[in-house]
Amino acid sequence: MATYRVAVVNEQKRPIAGVVVEAVSLNNWPDVTTTAETGRNGTVQFTGISGPHWFRPRTRRTSTAVGGRVYTGAVEVQVVNSGGEKVCVDFVVDCDGMGTHTTLAAAIAQAITDQANRVIFLCCSVTESDIEIGGLAGGQSITIISHQNRRAIITTNSDEDMFKQTSNGGGSPDGGLFLKDIGLTITTAGYAVFLCDTGTEITNISAERVDFNGGYFVRNDSAQDAMGNLDIRIVECIGGLTGFYQNEGSTPPNDLYALDNDMTLTHWWKELSAGAEGAETNAANSSNVVGGSYTVSEWMTIALSGNFNRWAFKDFILTSGCSGAHFRHSATDTNHRGVHYSDILFIATANDTDFGDFQGPAANPQDNLYIVGIHGVAQSGVTPSGTFLAVDTDQTNPYVADIWAPAWPTVYSGPTITPAVPPVIDHDDLANVTSDQHHALSHDILSTDHPDTLAASVVRGDLLLTNATPVLARLPIGAASTYLKSDATDAAWAAIQAADVGLPIIGTPTYDSVEGLNTVFHSAGWISPGGVISDAGGATINVTAGDGMLRSSDSPVAQLKFIEWPASNGLAITADSIRYIGVELNDPNDPQVVVRTTNNFNNNTDFILGTVVNDGGVLHVQNAPWEVGDHANFMIQRTRGTAPIARDKEVGGIIFSESGTRRVVVSAGQLWRGLTAFVIGALDTDPGGAADTFDEYSSQGKENTGIAQWPNTLYDNGSGGTGSLQTMGNNKWANLWWYIELDTELVMVYGTAQYNTRTEAENEDIPSTLPDRLQVHGILAARFIFQKSAATAAEILSAFDTPFTPSGVTLHADLGTVTSGQHHTQAHKDEHDPEDGADALDTANAAEISVVVAAGTGSSHSLARADHVHAIVHAITDNHIVTIDGGGAGAPASGEYAKWTASGLEGKSAAEVAGDIEGSIDHGSIGGLGDDDHTQYALLAGRTGGQIIYGGENASAFLVLRSTSHGTKGDIALQQATIITLTADIAVDVYSGDKHTIQCTSAGQVLLLGGISTGIVIGADVHLYRAEADLLALAAGDNLNLVQGYIQLEDMSTPSNPSFDDMHFFTRIAGGRIQFIGQGPTGEECVICDVSNTVAPANVLTLNWIE
Repeated sequence: MATYRVAVVNEQKRPIAGVVVEAVSLNNWPDVTTTAETGRNGTVQFTGISGPHWFRPRTRRTSTAVGGRVYTGAVEVQVVNSGGEKVCVDFVVDCDGMGTHTTLAAAIAQAITDQANRVIFLCCSVTESDIEIGGLAGGQSITIISHQNRRAIITTNSDEDMFKQTSNGGGSPDGGLFLKDIGLTITTAGYAVFLCDTGTEITNISAERVDFNGGYFVRNDSAQDAMGNLDIRIVECIGGLTGFYQNEGSTPPNDLYALDNDMTLTHWWKELSAGAEGAETNAANSSNVVGGSYTVSEWMTIALSGNFNRWAFKDFILTSGCSGAHFRHSATDTNHRGVHYSDILFIATANDTDFGDFQGPAANPQDNLYIVGIHGVAQSGVTPSGTFLAVDTDQTNPYVADIWAPAWPTVYSGPTITPAVPPVIDHDDLANVTSDQHHALSHDILSTDHPDTLAASVVRGDLLLTNATPVLARLPIGAASTYLKSDATDAAWAAIQAADVGLPIIGTPTYDSVEGLNTVFHSAGWISPGGVISDAGGATINVTAGDGMLRSSDSPVAQLKFIEWPASNGLAITADSIRYIGVELNDPNDPQVVVRTTNNFNNNTDFILGTVVNDGGVLHVQNAPWEVGDHANFMIQRTRGTAPIARDKEVGGIIFSESGTRRVVVSAGQLWRGLTAFVIGALDTDPGGAADTFDEYSSQGKENTGIAQWPNTLYDNGSGGTGSLQTMGNNKWANLWWYIELDTELVMVYGTAQYNTRTEAENEDIPSTLPDRLQVHGILAARFIFQKSAATAAEILSAFDTPFTPSGVTLHADLGTVTSGQHHTQAHKDEHDPEDGADALDTANAAEISVVVAAGTGSSHSLARADHVHAIVHAITDNHIVTIDGGGAGAPASGEYAKWTASGLEGKSAAEVAGDIEGSIDHGSIGGLGDDDHTQYALLAGRTGGQIIYGGENASAFLVLRSTSHGTKGDIALQQATIITLTADIAVDVYSGDKHTIQCTSAGQVLLLGGISTGIVIGADVHLYRAEADLLALAAGDNLNLVQGYIQLEDMSTPSNPSFDDMHFFTRIAGGRIQFIGQGPTGEECVICDVSNTVAPANVLTLNWIE
């Protein structure tokens, strides 16, 4: 199990409080193991979690108060301390965007930009290649890791390497690329995980617990490229490679180290990409293949460079089917030094496969060949035919021993070697041992011949330490409770300081001692019973002495000190004011009581003790100190006191539903009691599901156990004992209350009443009497509201997140306590009449009512039943209840209507009902007459869009409008804002007195007569009358044709002999004239003809202009 301490800071590296931090498992990405919220010092501790984790804030930006100050900005997570596991992650690559980067290339580019060591966690398999890692800073390393079970795989594209160094923009050549717990797949043969193409910034490359699939681990592709500074390390890897490396350059790697791998190789390494089998030129200066198991197809010539090489193949299993010896030394190589083979199990899979052939002619001596403990076996069906191990007689100082290969016809061929066994040497046999070279066996450090001088006589508890001379000197025993402490030069007794007591650490964290633990884990505040505020009279207070903790400065990570403050008496409280009493640092070593007008304590260098209000001279004291002692205990007390058992809202669940008929289903979830979590498993009482059960309780105790279906006919009225629940009345409603216990036990408690409507049932209170087990182990989880005998609940309400919220009343029948005084009486036909129609209702005299209920028993279909719940609340005529009698007149029939009569309620046909209504309803009493429901009639008030009135439907029918039926007629006025248009298909006969007229009554109005081509006919004598000018106006281009008649101007005398063949203009006013006036060229009026009658009876014609 691991413990992590995580700090959340903003862009200014200030701590941020109230941020929820997720602990994401790197072994089970992206599972969130747990979450926690940072405290006021911006840190949070995770304990008891297994495996490495990555910590991520749920809030990316925040604005919050920390220590009385508001910090706003981006959120960062820093792991300040951990124990048991390592985080070791800077970047997280997740293709779905949950990490810091979505591609590996982006993460590596960021690491190069940062110029700092970076650990990259790979959450998902990716296909990326030719990722540039050039440009590292001096000594910078990049580590890529994944899940321990190697679920993340990096796959290259075709004809590309995975990583490459083609630029050299970084620092000194001491960078590193480290790969752990991932899969590496090289798509195209001949390519590699790392292409060392330019420079040597990467001098260390390693693979640890990697699953290889194809290609080389390292290669270069040019004779100008060198691997001389490169160390290659492959540890605990599996899979297959073409080879550890391929070197086209002039120098091989500096070091090859392969430990405990289980791999398949085509060859160990290849010097030339086009070379034949065994065409190696130079091996690494130091090659160590130790442990594990290898299957290698090709044999290898060991070509070494330099005068001394560290070459060791040992402690592994090697399987090979090459032709000839697997390991060979070149006969022309002069540089074999320090070559070592030991403890190897060699398995041959071909008849001509041998272990080694080590040449070394006299002209090229090869020293220190060491071959020990080689065991050769042949695979089943293989019969070796050669020499298992051959060593040239010209080898210098070879050592060969413990070679065992019985399957080969010749096990060993080479020089005879007699191992030199060192003799056992006794100490007494050593020569030239003098007192200056060795201590005498019996020499006592305090003997008189000891060369060191003691400064004084030693006593009990003294220590002998060498001094500056150096000779042994006496160090007297220290004072009580002191310890020996070193200052890196000498030792002395001293008291232990908190900063001297270390804690388990990883790396070099900032906080690594008890002092640091006290600084970051505890807070400033009150920790003792002191600091009590009391009314001292005279508008003053006293504050007692006390203990607490304060920081040396206003910083959440400043040194935290235990303090004691002195009592302070006679502190004045201003009238009608609020004062805040606390403790502050007057100077770094002088805490004191302080009275403030505002609550501005920063809770680092000061904290509050309470408040005092002076209300008109009366002091109201509230002791409420900033209490920080034993905070874990108080936190648990607070949690259990405010929410003894609570549902985990983040996990959710514990939601009730149904399956089948009255089966209960509960989803999985989690409950908390204090700081302890209880996992609640899913429940299903369906025998076809989990076949769970529940217990039933009433107010009197346990009713039943092992129940799988909820009851739908019972309720608890609290009056009976165990087992005496009440049966619900027909169509009644009731509740069932459901509780869940911490051990996932399901308990049902009966509702406490039955109700007429669902709405009434919804208002029932939670049962007040509960069994003991629910009072300490259970929590209310849900409630069922049901109607008697229902197969499913009408409502399933959860007790979590939101309170029980009954649905609104949607059916009239759901309303309760409806009386005649509040609502119209309802005819409960469906409630009273039998469905088979076999029973008719009867009447009962008021005197007989008292025995109706008693008489209504058995299975009778009559209204008066013993279990009927409706009360008789009103009387009818003669104090009788009106009912419907049987056969005869008035008996009801299908489709008829009911009518109250003296005899009771009788059936009436539709015709009878219509006759009754017709004789009693007046049209004027009908409402809504102004709604224009009768569109076949003209609406005097007018209609939207206008309306048309027709005189008839036959040809030549006419429409007559008369002003009144009285002998004295009035006018019919046609009114319009500007123009009244009479179209050609309308004949107008407006009669008034002895005249037929069409009259425009308003000034400025015009009567427009628009007609057909032959003109409009105006019958009889037409009088055009208007008091103003423009008596008759013609539009431009129109003509006025008078046919067979004359124009008589109003107030003219009737012509004596009118003729249809003549046009007559008459004026009877003395001096009147008739003028024809036109317009001149410039618009002026021109009198064309002026006919005047100035002297009777002479007639005068004056023509002003004629053409």
